[in-house]
Amino acid sequence: MPILYSFRRCPFAIRARLSLLLAGIEVELREVLLRDKPRSLLSYSSKGTVPVLILGDDRVIDESLDIINWTLETASWCHNPNPDSELVTENDTSFKKRLDQYKYWERYPDKSQEEHRALAMPFLSKLEVRLTDKEFLSGDSLGFEDIAILPFIRQFANVDRNGFNEHEKVNLKRWLNRWEDSELFRNAMVKYPVWTPGDEPLCFPLHENLNRGEAQMDAFLKIVEGHDIVISQGLKQSIETAPPKNLSILLNRIFRDANIPQTSRDQIHSKIKNEALRFFGVKNGNPS
Repeated sequence: MPILYSFRRCPFAIRARLSLLLAGIEVELREVLLRDKPRSLLSYSSKGTVPVLILGDDRVIDESLDIINWTLETASWCHNPNPDSELVTENDTSFKKRLDQYKYWERYPDKSQEEHRALAMPFLSKLEVRLTDKEFLSGDSLGFEDIAILPFIRQFANVDRNGFNEHEKVNLKRWLNRWEDSELFRNAMVKYPVWTPGDEPLCFPLHENLNRGEAQMDAFLKIVEGHDIVISQGLKQSIETAPPKNLSILLNRIFRDANIPQTSRDQIHSKIKNEALRFFGVKNGNPS
């Protein structure tokens, strides 16, 4: 199985994961912290950036656009045979530069944040016009441009989401909202625990039932603990010995073990349940 080094929020890694999902390709996902890069990542790619895809023949692909192209060689998920390479290049060069200056404007004090934002707007205006009478940047069907550009527009919008929603381009906002609400995007953004050498492999995408896969259950419990929920060692051992077959049972055991008041459970339950449904690939609280 190929290995993918990834970082959940990185736009380059997001578009690689989206393309893998579209192509139906499973990989071993290794979530890394960019401030603490594992040596194995650097041994495969001295650039130290993500994504990095290692294929079965030890071939290394360490550019996200090359990963997308590789997925297209495996499965023809893109219906546009002639992608607009100039648009993607503009996104990856001049717009990405303006985006970084807008997001991290304190590092570029020669201009205000609003001035940096204004310099990024011409590219967004170009996309707005392109989406005037089309659902996708590539035209009437999903294309290379959509997958390649989406994560960067999302990152731009998230700098000031309220401002983007109130004043931004109507067509571009519709396009972004559609993507963010899609099952494809939610699956691409499932949280994985940070990988360390010796960890059991975790598959992307995950479709494990609750009664299978100790590594997957352990990974999910780590995610739950990331929501400031303390799970006792006794409960962990109990789950390892006899994994619950029902998601509701699992969550109720976790909440009781953590002594979470009933009044606080509803919101937390909904949040973690939605994450668990995506993580385990289950429906209505039961294994699929």
